[in-house]
Amino acid sequence: MPQSNNGIDLLQGYTSFWNDCISSGLRGCVLIELAIRGRIQLESSGMRKKSLLTRKVTVKNSEPTGDVILDEALRHMKETNPPETVTSWIEYLSGEEVQDAVLSKWTNDVHRMDKKMLSLIVLAHASDVLENAFAPLSDQDYEVAMKRVRSLLELEYDVQAEKKGNDVMWAVFEAFSK
Repeated sequence: MPQSNNGIDLLQGYTSFWNDCISSGLRGCVLIELAIRGRIQLESSGMRKKSLLTRKVTVKNSEPTGDVILDEALRHMKETNPPETVTSWIEYLSGEEVQDAVLSKWTNDVHRMDKKMLSLIVLAHASDVLENAFAPLSDQDYEVAMKRVRSLLELEYDVQAEKKGNDVMWAVFEAFSK
């Protein structure tokens, strides 16, 4: 069956299984982006040190981001009571609009290895589509990227969340590593 590089079935005009596999990863990216922009955070781990996956996502700043997808997700999070976990939000934030819009923003530029790109790589790995994401890379760039991914996948996410960083991002990574 012919497909374009973005996973759209050219004969049928619908999103292929490949996009269905990464949709949960892209939903995780929405959470990470909201956290990077300072809109959401995880509740405190407390005295009993709750795990990343049991901590609830709370809205830290409900000011719109200017991005339709992020603002819609933020609105849902603000209106949801009681708050939900990262895993619940990953399951909830679905829909073809989210997939299409986030896919249209996708970049394969290996020189932009920031938190967002690393998040995409980890989530692509978790969704078993990392090979697709790295297909355009030269052999040398592929080796560099895979080395970085391996080191990221070997981290203890709970430990990383305690350091100065983005605990929502680490919770999403933890959710996909199980």
